[in-house]
Amino acid sequence: MSSLRRGLAACVLFAILLLTIAAPEAHASASTSIRDLQYPRRVVLSASAFAEGIPVTFTVSWAGASAGNILFLGIWDVGAVYYAYGRADMSSCAAASSFGTYSVNAICAIKNIRGSGQEMAKFLVQLSLPGTYNLHAFAILADSYNNLRTETESIQEFSVEATNTLQLTISVPTGVTVTADGTAETSYAGSVSISLLPGAHQILVPDMVPIDDVTRLRFDHWADGATSASRFATLNDDAQFEVIYVKQFRLAASSSYGNSTGSGWYDEGFTATFSVVTPQPMSSLYGLLGGKYVFDHWSGDSAATAPTASLMMDKPGTVKAEWRTDYTMPYIVIGAIAAAVAIVVLLLAMRKRRRPETAAATAPAPPTPQASIAAPPTVTADKFCMNCGASLPAHATFCNKCGSKQ
Repeated sequence: MSSLRRGLAACVLFAILLLTIAAPEAHASASTSIRDLQYPRRVVLSASAFAEGIPVTFTVSWAGASAGNILFLGIWDVGAVYYAYGRADMSSCAAASSFGTYSVNAICAIKNIRGSGQEMAKFLVQLSLPGTYNLHAFAILADSYNNLRTETESIQEFSVEATNTLQLTISVPTGVTVTADGTAETSYAGSVSISLLPGAHQILVPDMVPIDDVTRLRFDHWADGATSASRFATLNDDAQFEVIYVKQFRLAASSSYGNSTGSGWYDEGFTATFSVVTPQPMSSLYGLLGGKYVFDHWSGDSAATAPTASLMMDKPGTVKAEWRTDYTMPYIVIGAIAAAVAIVVLLLAMRKRRRPETAAATAPAPPTPQASIAAPPTVTADKFCMNCGASLPAHATFCNKCGSKQ
């Protein structure tokens, strides 16, 4: 087969040489052109997608063709110097006797064209070994006797890399490590490329990726809809996946008194809420008397004056509760105590002043020489003496003062 192909190649080269020497002058205006060449740059030989061959397509146009002219289309393997092995997938193709048959080689002959026209060519080129294949897509116009016509050859070069391993490309932010079947690769330019054999593979990305102390990335989902950071994928060809991460910022909320709430990590663009409970009791003697700390305002990345406030997280945030002291109740209590003490002191002083006067009024008279003589009992005067007006007991019949009978 190899010698046959080499022989065919030699025939083509000889025919092209004759073309440049003996082509009829009348056909000099005939031409062909190739455009829209499409082909895979890299193929995995074991991939089922290319079991019949790699697809190569292009559009060929011709002009100035005479009745009975033949258009030869094909794929030329530069390295092996013969037509690439494969087949043409074109309904308008016929056997090309001088160049082999299209069912064996990647070549097609379109007979009996004339004037101008175009054709969409499709070839399935079979590559059997790993390596880089340098190929040509060509279009040649020949007359009914298979003589090539002057200035009608069109060629476009292209290369295809054939390999036994497929390439898995995962788009992730720079700095994210991707693990495939236990092998880790870190992204340095927004993606990771890993060579794998066709089949099932486990792919893992981290849930959280720290950037610094106050910024990190949070895994959200895969672009194809998968929601777990770990997944299995069955690969039969080169594949690309994209991982969606969300940037997060840290909010630090603090307070000198009580407990603040709201500290934590928030997605970029999220509105975070933070708060403190006010008032807070003092811990000193003033606290026992009702002294307290009352929230005044927030400082840092918020100047809100309400104990519950919010902040748009478009960057890391720090807020601190600022307080003022309230001595109203201690002052009232201390004032009340002072007033009570003053009243007690005043009452004691007044009582102390009254006590000597009472004692002087009720003290017994000092004893006299006649103290041994019992003094007559003091009696309450119920009436007065009719003679001298002295007070007398109600039952007295004589006045002790003047002796008159009553």
